[in-house]
Amino acid sequence: MNGLYELLHRQAGLIEAGRDGFFDITNGYCLPGFWTAYVARARARNLHLADLAISGDTLQYAKAIAIERALGQEDTYPHQRHRAGDTYSPLVLLESQEQTDNAIGEINSCIRGLFNEPLYRDFSASMCELVGDLLDNVWAHGKSTGFSMAQKWSNQHGGFQFEFAVVDCGLGFLRELKRAGIR
Repeated sequence: MNGLYELLHRQAGLIEAGRDGFFDITNGYCLPGFWTAYVARARARNLHLADLAISGDTLQYAKAIAIERALGQEDTYPHQRHRAGDTYSPLVLLESQEQTDNAIGEINSCIRGLFNEPLYRDFSASMCELVGDLLDNVWAHGKSTGFSMAQKWSNQHGGFQFEFAVVDCGLGFLRELKRAGIR
């Protein structure tokens, strides 16, 4: 399983064509933290899906989570994304208030559905508020774009795990404070 840690600690040397191995994905499952950072770097380099070394089942999964749309390309995935807002939220480029609101809605729908028992009501509400604040801040204060994604998967103990990830490609908090003359 490839997560954000594996992506960031990848030893990616240059190959003959001058393209770095950062974008080479071996077949396998990658977590939302991986995908959001991966697509942010690819978009920053103006790469298209055809430029990335993704193949087999991983390529099909990448298309299912809307990597083409996140890279600013036409979405060629031929199926409806029926489980979006239920067990996952696809990769979303946060470049407008509407896209940000849609991403917040899908992720929060996942959270409310996963933690719908009365015992988890406060937790669910807090998580939804946190997701809303984080994604809204990326769009409202980052002076750039960002990406988000969420995914639920079964674990080996008969339960599930859920990961939400957001990448802010903007100024960052400290630079935004300096830009605004606050610090």
